[in-house]
Amino acid sequence: GQMADGSDGDAGDYSCTQVRPFLEVYGACPIGTQSGNNILTWTGSGEDYSSSYLDEPTCYAPSATYSSYFGYDVTGTLQSTYWTVSSQRPIIGWRVNPAYGPIPQMTLGYDRPRTAVAETDQWDDQCPTLSQGNGTSTRCEVAGAARCVDGPATKSIDGVPVTRACWRYETPLSCPQGAGSNECSPLIAAGCTPASTTCRQINATTGVCEVTENSYTCDQDSVKAQLARLTGLGVRQIITIHEFDNAFGGNGIFDGLVLNAGNRENSGGIPSHDIAQITGLLSGGPSDISPLGYLQTAERPTGEFWTTYDCPEETPSFQYLWGNSGGADMTSLYTTGLPDALCPFVGQGGRAGGALLCYPKKKQCNARWMTPMGLFTYKLLMEKGLIFDIDHLELEMKTQALELAEAQPIAYPFVSTHGTFGGTTNDQARRILKNQGFLYPSLGNGPALIRDMTELKAVWQTLPEPRPLFGFGFGTDTNGLSAQASPRGNVSAAKAVKYPFQLFTGTIFKDMPDFTGKTAVTFAQPEERNAAGVGRTWSLDEDGSAHYGMLSDFVQEMRLEGTPQNMQDLFNSAERYLRTWQKTLDASDAIVKAGGAKTPAGILRPAPKPANPLALPAGLPAGLPAP
Repeated sequence: GQMADGSDGDAGDYSCTQVRPFLEVYGACPIGTQSGNNILTWTGSGEDYSSSYLDEPTCYAPSATYSSYFGYDVTGTLQSTYWTVSSQRPIIGWRVNPAYGPIPQMTLGYDRPRTAVAETDQWDDQCPTLSQGNGTSTRCEVAGAARCVDGPATKSIDGVPVTRACWRYETPLSCPQGAGSNECSPLIAAGCTPASTTCRQINATTGVCEVTENSYTCDQDSVKAQLARLTGLGVRQIITIHEFDNAFGGNGIFDGLVLNAGNRENSGGIPSHDIAQITGLLSGGPSDISPLGYLQTAERPTGEFWTTYDCPEETPSFQYLWGNSGGADMTSLYTTGLPDALCPFVGQGGRAGGALLCYPKKKQCNARWMTPMGLFTYKLLMEKGLIFDIDHLELEMKTQALELAEAQPIAYPFVSTHGTFGGTTNDQARRILKNQGFLYPSLGNGPALIRDMTELKAVWQTLPEPRPLFGFGFGTDTNGLSAQASPRGNVSAAKAVKYPFQLFTGTIFKDMPDFTGKTAVTFAQPEERNAAGVGRTWSLDEDGSAHYGMLSDFVQEMRLEGTPQNMQDLFNSAERYLRTWQKTLDASDAIVKAGGAKTPAGILRPAPKPANPLALPAGLPAGLPAP
């Protein structure tokens, strides 16, 4: 609306002021800061001065040094004369502006929508692959009539009450020759050797042993020897599992095709023999290929695809960090149209994967969790005081590792240095931060890093006071497979990275007390030329982070896109790393003084099995493993 005042006549001496009908209602400022409408400032000298308040939507933090923002807190909460901009207050609502006058109102009417409901029944029969014969032998036979186990009852379906005489039937089956499962594979894969075998259950009719208990002896001396050699070389930080399963447990799945085939080859080879010998790319055994050697006595090949379970789905109370849900959509014979009966789940315990490339149509996580050898190794890492990087661990293995860390006299901190591959939940991230660890994403461009930083800081802010220092770095992950940050695209002239530029002075840095009085550093445009002057230049806005020499350009991009607090969190990353390292050593010392790392109850456990596994059909080769 507009208001006008002035005098009559031909002079047209009027002024017009625009009045808004509604004004913002702002949220409170963070602790340690004050809103501008509570900071009184003034201009002028002597008795000729006028007072006013700083900007109401802005939160200001006390400054120990001179600043262009000055005044005093009229509430008396904070004591300071100079202030720096800390953040912007969130808008949490709106209020009527009294200066606007009456607000026009109208009454709206509406007709409640009506929904026509059509009911159809669709039964989910989970028994046909077990009981339905077609002239060939089946695994199970019907042993009695079906009976109702749920009903009669009325249930709410999409908000509509539906009544049925029976909602679920059960049919008893007799499975005298049901295929067994082998739960000892993790021990075999961990390098353990058979020690004894005992039959625990015999079929009274057939005399066949139905449950066998196998005892294994696991060699841990090789792990101790290899770890001693690595620490002797100066290694102080370690990732225990990378792209494929190993003796310690399963990797976090994030590729459902190429790496799945790699896992099968890396852990045993294809039937026509080793890919390395087929291609001629490598020769000799694994110990000859790697200058550091492998844990040959602690790892045995499986030669299988990933055995999986359904990844947990997000709910309001269960969220993944940075949108990385863990697991992947798997390439599968089943998902390409092969009939269900020809693509059974034959992984360990009736799970998907294993010997056959058969997976359900939902994200799959690795069913290989922490092994006994993994538990032994992780306790040893903590006793040795190594920085434990949990990137690439399977989703639930991260929880198992946290349970182990939090069972110690001082919670052992973890780090995640390049993107939490395999998925990390918000709860896991909160526990890592609480234990004084840290999580950094893989290198993205400035806006992407700020988004990830903001999301993780919201998790950090849920910790009780006093909270550990928040630092947020990034990992380049330049191992030949990961692409570096792409250019932002559609960059405005005000936010373009222009060469040359200076860091540690000027905008943003002037509002960061740590950089007061620091010497500015000038960075020219990256270029490479030969003696004849032939070559090229690079621009972050055109080429992205093309090489290591452009990390300073990335910091400049962060400066242009972020706030002083964003930059402070970025530069806190080095200090956060050092504090985590010190906490690692403190936790390790406490473990040694207590006589060794403690093992929490229930830490070794199997992954979930599918609710409706596809059974192994009759007539397939007998050599295939059974569900």
